[in-house]
Amino acid sequence: MIRIAVGITALMFCIGACKKDPPSGPTSVHGFVVSGVDGSRVPYADVWLVKSTGATALSDKVVGYKRANSEAYYNFDFNADAFDDYFVTVKATHYLDKDFSNFTFGKNNKLDLPLRPKGYVKLNFKDAPPSDYLNNVFVNCIPNVPSALSRDTVFYGFTHGNMNLRIICGFNPSTRDDTIVDTTVFVKALDTTELVILY
Repeated sequence: MIRIAVGITALMFCIGACKKDPPSGPTSVHGFVVSGVDGSRVPYADVWLVKSTGATALSDKVVGYKRANSEAYYNFDFNADAFDDYFVTVKATHYLDKDFSNFTFGKNNKLDLPLRPKGYVKLNFKDAPPSDYLNNVFVNCIPNVPSALSRDTVFYGFTHGNMNLRIICGFNPSTRDDTIVDTTVFVKALDTTELVILY
């Protein structure tokens, strides 16, 4: 009985004393912020290094911040802990925000950060002759544009630039059956694409 107790005590001591720390070590993440369309550099973007220790964004902790320089270059040097996850998040004017986590702890990581440029959309709704003051248009076409009832209205919104965008709008006039506009337009990156819709 005494031998069993001594053996258990020795095993517990070994588990506590022989346990190794999780792998961690000096980690470098560096590269350029670039356009995901043509690879051109995006200078002066805001870049954060974030540590995530839980399942929700509330547990995220910013451990570093850099503003990319005039050449769009950024770099972080930090001591990574394998118990935690790390990612880089990037924000730049006229580009969509994005997170990146494809780097390896304990290594020198060359990581360029491609961002998708925004494309702006201007929808110009016009009540074509013969005009009826009771005619209204129901708009629910593109991201970031709320539904609304109005006449001769201009709506602005943004989406992914350099891509085709399908626009579907339902009209709710009081004097005729509903009409549907279903069309596709190419939205230029870093520019405004205008579409005039007569109803």
